[in-house]
Amino acid sequence: MKKDFYIHSILTVLFSAALLFSCGCMSEKILELSEKDSGRTFQVETGSFITVKLSSNPTTGYQWKFASPFDPVLLGLCRDSFISSSASDRMKSGAPGYRILKFEVIAPGKASLDLQYVRPWERHGNIAKHFQVIFYCTGKAKSDTGDGEDLLPTARRDQHGNDIRRKSLF
Repeated sequence: MKKDFYIHSILTVLFSAALLFSCGCMSEKILELSEKDSGRTFQVETGSFITVKLSSNPTTGYQWKFASPFDPVLLGLCRDSFISSSASDRMKSGAPGYRILKFEVIAPGKASLDLQYVRPWERHGNIAKHFQVIFYCTGKAKSDTGDGEDLLPTARRDQHGNDIRRKSLF
């Protein structure tokens, strides 16, 4: 009986340690922004991630478009997607939701994101919403790690949807 308790205790401690170690290694720094953060300035470290969540309803014709290009040397676009605002709306066509943009901070420097919520076919149309933030990226560029670790090439996209090949950790 004592032996079973001893083995169970050791397994519990080992499992807990493995769980804590894996959580610590997989944690990433993420800055989450929304429309209320427009006009602000942020300081971010290289290797961290920025997630921008902007409310959107594509069936109205309005879309979030980049008003000016972002610097793909400083910020790598990892994700650009649309999700419905609630689980019940995911099956409905035309439901409002959010445009999600996820960027990785790749190198130090000053970067900005400037998006406008517009109807693309209207030449000088109404700008329904505007989102603009500035980032001061600090730290070493990913290529400056100097540890000799081989980084895997990861497909990235610029504001026009073109592939940008970059070295990354994932």
